[in-house]
Amino acid sequence: MVLVIDRTVIADESATGEQQTPDIAALVAAFEGEGLDPRAALKRAARELGLNRDEAYRRLVAERAQAKRE
Repeated sequence: MVLVIDRTVIADESATGEQQTPDIAALVAAFEGEGLDPRAALKRAARELGLNRDEAYRRLVAERAQAKRE
């Protein structure tokens, strides 16, 4: 077994002090723009981010609520 660690990613995360979390709302919107219905777009985004659908939905709702407040 071989484990490859990309030092540039580790250095970038260390420099900012936090990990970059993908914007699930933008990802879902992109998939919807490709022609997927909202449910399928959320499922695909969840799969790509390594989340279960319920967690992805919670994040999506939170991001959309935050966007409305701004």
